[in-house]
Amino acid sequence: MKSKSTLFYYIVIFSIQSAALIATTLISLRAIRNSIYSETTSQLITTARLAANSFRYSSMEESDIQAFVSAAVEGTSLRMTVVFPDGRVAGDSHFEKDLMENHGGRPEIISGLSGGEGAALRYSDTLKQFMAYAAVPAEGKNGYRAVLRVSLPLEEIKKIFTAVLTRITAAGAVMLVFALL
Repeated sequence: MKSKSTLFYYIVIFSIQSAALIATTLISLRAIRNSIYSETTSQLITTARLAANSFRYSSMEESDIQAFVSAAVEGTSLRMTVVFPDGRVAGDSHFEKDLMENHGGRPEIISGLSGGEGAALRYSDTLKQFMAYAAVPAEGKNGYRAVLRVSLPLEEIKKIFTAVLTRITAAGAVMLVFALL
């Protein structure tokens, strides 16, 4: 009889430890995901600010904007777009600007047009994928105003999260094995 109660005791303890481990892992993963998104947004805003500064101090004409955005993100997974106050796209690193619809209604563009910085996680109708966006106001040396937006496919962010998840899962499995001993 004593061995049955001991076995029951170990099963209960193991179940409680497993539930605590799973709960802690899930809470940690949510915090890590939020941290990754927050850091990505922060980095996108910083990148947009740097590009806006380059934009401000250059003597480029409106016709040079397309080349500027393409060169600025060349060799990266970033996308850069410059949007005029009326919503017209002045240049986009991944798409032909003349074929793009008016961007004046995009949430991050609205923030940039109002003089602030904007960020959004949303689906891109142009690229047909989910993207992380950050936008800042920009003014060309020649006096034209615009919003400079930088974006990153969420697939890139998911790669980072998946790498973290793999490591946490491996650590959890090791802890589970030790809990069984």
